[in-house]
Amino acid sequence: MEVEVGQYNQKYIQWLNLPEEIKAETIAPTLYAKELKENNPTKTFSLRNNIRLLNTNAKYSLLDTISLEVKNQMDTNQCWALAVATQLESYTAKVRSKAVEYSGRHLEYSTAKTFLDGINPDGHNREVDSGGNLYQAYAYLTSGRGPILEEDMPFENNIEKINLADIQNKDIQAQLKEFIVFPSIYKEKNGEELYYTNGQTGNDRVEYSETEIMSFRADIKNHIMQYGAVLAVTATNHKEFFSNQTSTIASKAYYCDDNTVKADHQIVIVGWDDNYEVTNFNEEHRPSSPGAWLVQNSYGTEKETEDGIIPVFDNGYLYISYEDCLIETYMSGVISLEEIDYDNIYQYDVLGANDTLIGSEYQQMYMANVYQKKEETSYLKEIGFYTVPNESYEIYINASNENLTLDNLVKVMDVQQTTSDYITVKLDEPIELTGEKFAVVIKYIAEKDAVIAPIESSIPGTAWETATSNEGESFGSFDGNQWSDLSQLQVSNRSNISACIKAFTINDIQQEDIITSEKYTIAKQEKQIRSVSPETSIEEFINNLVISKTIKIYKNNNELSEAEIVGTGMELRIIETNDTYKIIVLGDTNGDGKVTGTDLLMVKRSLVKIEELQGEYKQAGDINLNGEINLTDLLKIKQAICKIIEF
Repeated sequence: MEVEVGQYNQKYIQWLNLPEEIKAETIAPTLYAKELKENNPTKTFSLRNNIRLLNTNAKYSLLDTISLEVKNQMDTNQCWALAVATQLESYTAKVRSKAVEYSGRHLEYSTAKTFLDGINPDGHNREVDSGGNLYQAYAYLTSGRGPILEEDMPFENNIEKINLADIQNKDIQAQLKEFIVFPSIYKEKNGEELYYTNGQTGNDRVEYSETEIMSFRADIKNHIMQYGAVLAVTATNHKEFFSNQTSTIASKAYYCDDNTVKADHQIVIVGWDDNYEVTNFNEEHRPSSPGAWLVQNSYGTEKETEDGIIPVFDNGYLYISYEDCLIETYMSGVISLEEIDYDNIYQYDVLGANDTLIGSEYQQMYMANVYQKKEETSYLKEIGFYTVPNESYEIYINASNENLTLDNLVKVMDVQQTTSDYITVKLDEPIELTGEKFAVVIKYIAEKDAVIAPIESSIPGTAWETATSNEGESFGSFDGNQWSDLSQLQVSNRSNISACIKAFTINDIQQEDIITSEKYTIAKQEKQIRSVSPETSIEEFINNLVISKTIKIYKNNNELSEAEIVGTGMELRIIETNDTYKIIVLGDTNGDGKVTGTDLLMVKRSLVKIEELQGEYKQAGDINLNGEINLTDLLKIKQAICKIIEF
């Protein structure tokens, strides 16, 4: 194959050239520049037809609808891992209506290289406590290595080396099926003039209009409202940018107006306030306009000092101005995090995509992985792969052998453009793998210009230096007939190239989910459908389910029409299998599908033990997902009745 490699983001190149001691204290920028125009918020994700954009509020906080624990990294540099854990917890609470706490320590160690008893075969080229980035974190989450529960590997205030066995054979809680890396927005000041750019120089430099920036922020806000917290970065070693100059940790606001400052700290954005006044910031460093992101930090909520216990920031939170030089440069979000629903994962890119191949004279490129089947009976159910902006995709498989010529491949799906950076595509029906080997092929199709395909490759001096590959695993082609082994490809200083394609299989087709949803939480063991919004019609409810069987909705054994409202306690019945799922509508404690004063009264009566809510009705009233009815739930139901918040 005649290919070139993709060009790194200039900010990343600058970071690579920093002295090692400085690199160890800063967070690596995103690998590739991504322009704002590629993230048009009027688009919906191509695989998620039921997603609609929300009308964002002037002020919003995830804390109004879910509970999040503020973590404390103490004397470690594990902010990045703890921030990712918080992001996943916010998604699980917001989307799946489930309160869990994930282990950041397991992420920290699982992506590290050196252990007491040897080298981690799945580790990046990094040591424990040396910092990390979103690409390493998401590689860990898409490759079946995590997350695990906090109780299975709790945080410790040390960075001591451990044995490999300490991170292995853990109970993996979820599979990251889709994520997005947002475009990086950089701020430049010329006197009093503020410019928003893509951070590039020369012909690659792009300046964004105020309208484009507003659209970009609307996209971030929509993501937070739908999927939970967004990862971002800031700098902590510059006291002058905090609002309280006497005690930094007593600050409630932060604004950095120096674009030469390097990011050294990972945080999560959990809300915003468009009217947050500039007077809240340090008078020596104030933005020109109001508005700020609400950020959760990882230094706990209070600190013991000689003068007693003092709060840390605003109980662990602070506002960072929209105009801050760092806050919008490195943002990413989780779109789909689901329970493990496969028996085996096949992959050669355990470290994740860190590079691209460019077919400079072509508009299409085939990438393939050939796998040795692990189980005698296997069914291919899902395929995961990294994506490229403005490209579309076709998926092919050979279920019986390793032959990659087009005549031996079966096209199983067209995937159009997506704004996501990694997606998992579920096949319409699981396909039986009949041979000892099988092949999965992605055809990348460029809208115009040269085609680009993501790869994992070993590059000296980067976190992916430890990437490996073997002959006969990954292949590339421009026509689907003449194939090159990627492990033998010599491009620049790259080596050990692998195609970024994952295959997920099950051993028994009967275990395949009968019903799934990207909007609601399907609790399979409890036979419940949770996190349904109040006043949802049965027609809309059914449209948000993915099922190939006949379903009907019943209340007290009476079948309901699609025009009626779905309520807590109603039953979804699958006619062919006779399975029944109970429905839980957030805040609806009396089963009418609405949130009214009656629900408020029932929650009050439950609080004072006059008449405690039970079963699905108790779950409907437990808005903050802590397993009990409390004053916070009462307040949130009041806010919902007054239209201050929406469930």
